Amino acid sequence: MRRAHVRLVLAVLIALTAGLRWSGIDFLLPHQREQDAQLVQHLRFARHETADEESGYVNAYPYVLPYLLRAVPATQGDEGEPKTLEQHLAACSAVYVETRSLIALVSLLAVPCAFLLARRFVPDAWALFASALVAFSFLTQWFAQEARPHAAASAMSLLGVVAALRLRERPRWSSYALAGCAAALAVGSLHHGAVVVLAGLAAHFTREGPRSARDHLRLALPVVLVALGLRLFYPFYFTGTDEAQSTVVEASGGELQFGRHAIALDQFTFQGARVVARTLVYYEPVLVVGLLAAAGALIWARRVPRETRTGARGASIVVASYVVPYALVLAAFDETFERFVTPLVPYVAVTVAWGLWRWASSARRDVRAIARTAAAVVLTVQMVGTSRLALLRARPDTMELAAQFVERELDPERDALFLSGKLELPLARTTDSLFLEGGKRARFFSRWAQYQARKNIAPLPPPRWRMRFLAASKALGYPSNDMIADDTLGFLRKLGPGVYLYHVESARGHRADARVYEELRQHGTLLARIAPNTSGPGAEFAIEFQDPLGAFPPMWPMVMTASALGPPIEIYRVESW
Repeated sequence: MRRAHVRLVLAVLIALTAGLRWSGIDFLLPHQREQDAQLVQHLRFARHETADEESGYVNAYPYVLPYLLRAVPATQGDEGEPKTLEQHLAACSAVYVETRSLIALVSLLAVPCAFLLARRFVPDAWALFASALVAFSFLTQWFAQEARPHAAASAMSLLGVVAALRLRERPRWSSYALAGCAAALAVGSLHHGAVVVLAGLAAHFTREGPRSARDHLRLALPVVLVALGLRLFYPFYFTGTDEAQSTVVEASGGELQFGRHAIALDQFTFQGARVVARTLVYYEPVLVVGLLAAAGALIWARRVPRETRTGARGASIVVASYVVPYALVLAAFDETFERFVTPLVPYVAVTVAWGLWRWASSARRDVRAIARTAAAVVLTVQMVGTSRLALLRARPDTMELAAQFVERELDPERDALFLSGKLELPLARTTDSLFLEGGKRARFFSRWAQYQARKNIAPLPPPRWRMRFLAASKALGYPSNDMIADDTLGFLRKLGPGVYLYHVESARGHRADARVYEELRQHGTLLARIAPNTSGPGAEFAIEFQDPLGAFPPMWPMVMTASALGPPIEIYRVESW
């Protein structure tokens, strides 16, 4: 392909990916609490010099992304104090949307970097195919719209590997400088970026061209750059304060401590292998099928393609120096989460492209036709799944739909609302829903309720609803969930009649939640059920933004059949207990 055509296709892919990333970027905000949002706390501190200290944001993650966040333009500013409910919701969501937008922007780097990686192994047309698979990756889309750093850090790591490949092919001072900067950025984006250093070392020792002993002096440049990156992007290791851990790594008592993260050495029993496999199957099923095709090409395709990639074997060593150690650590670590798998997506995509290219280079016409058709099907399925996810995130979620039901069917003067602890409605609360007698702030589970309770904001416009969380309460004489479980009906009688909105998935949690659900079904009248899926294996599961914990249905088919994101909600009216 001509270079101009390649650039045009890449530009289109990046534009399409950007459209997907920003479609529904504010999903589930501000009424759903997003965990691991330490980056948001960095932005809050930069904007307002205040943050949730208990979030541990100071030393949770390295500082490449926090530094970039300082340059993010504020979406709330000169328009003055919010007046309408929609303006208040937007103001409460602002720092989350700004943080997510940065993560989405940085994640776009993976699209051109995937092409640069793939072209070492396949022709340009197939490299563009691999880049498209990364652009429309369901797993990457899932996390690229969150305020957590993993999708952005994955792109930075891929950039580091591509820079290492360039170093191997062109072992000049400029290549060493580029590789060092890229590795420093990868290490400074998330801790797992340190694996990129292994790819850089492999590139140095397998570099092309004539060699001499003095060439090893060039290695000092990226080493120094990575060391400077550690000092710049991990400042909490060098402050000497107790809360910031003055040592980079400390091992004691069978535990490895770095920053606020602690890993027990007995957590490496290869339980993570199941999570890695499950994540690929549940989020990227079509790529798993493509991997099987690649395995078949490796084993059974006898005819070597006419166009053999120059230096592909050496490039494979560099790539394997990153992929193999990283994948082994994920497989070995018992606390591996789905989001940890995102850095592997580009390499899976390149492997799929390579396998289909091998089949498409067969001497048999029918095999070539099947391979090209398979490539089209794989890419189409990827596009449909990821587009569906972006579309759902742009629609009202189940809590927003429940709020619409409340506004349409209920009366704020007559009906008291009781919410499961994991639920919140994007509605205005009455003052007595925000403060207890004596002005003490009520117990809150959501950022939206906390926002409304701030004394320095204007009261939200009516209608305002009386809401209370179904939670342990000393004032009611039930200070713990265990006490609620032992006397569920007594607890509910203390709350009184009203409309109860129940998070159905909570019934699988603490026994108190299950007992409350039983009593609601027995004494209440079901007004509405609002859920992502109304039937099938996913009917009782929420579709949110966090890694689902424990057993859960495959996320790709759940999203394809869902009508909305959010938790399954049942709304009951209880006249008396």
